[in-house]
Order: sequence, then structure tokens, then C-alpha cells
Amino acid sequence: MQSTNQLLNSTEQNLRSINRRLSNEEQNILSDIRSYVAQSRAALKDQDFERAYNLANKARLLTDGLMKQ
Repeated sequence: MQSTNQLLNSTEQNLRSINRRLSNEEQNILSDIRSYVAQSRAALKDQDFERAYNLANKARLLTDGLMKQ
């Protein structure tokens, strides 16, 4: 649970640091990231820790890719 929260927090911090105009494709990725974060938080509330971690990890990986572009 702690590592999931760390992933979610770092993902959200990275998203806040993006200060450039995003292409349509990047905006779609951003939407996916936000969806994964929301689903992960919901899974945490349901105590489905494995699912929460996997979703948080997907969000983080997409964020890393978005940051590099």
C-alpha cells in the first residue's frame, strides 16, 4: 500500500510539473493516466492492493513517457 501511494504521489507531482502545450495524443495519454490514478485510489479503498499497485504503476509508466516527449 505504501509503494502504491508513493507511485500515485510521484505521478501526480510529475503531472503538475508539465507546463507545455500537449498534443491531442498526449492529452489522451493524460486522460488515461488520470483514469488509472482514480481507479487505483478506488482499488485502495476496496483493499485490492495488487490491482491498486498495478494501476498506479501503469499511470507512472505513462507519465514517465509523457515527461520524456
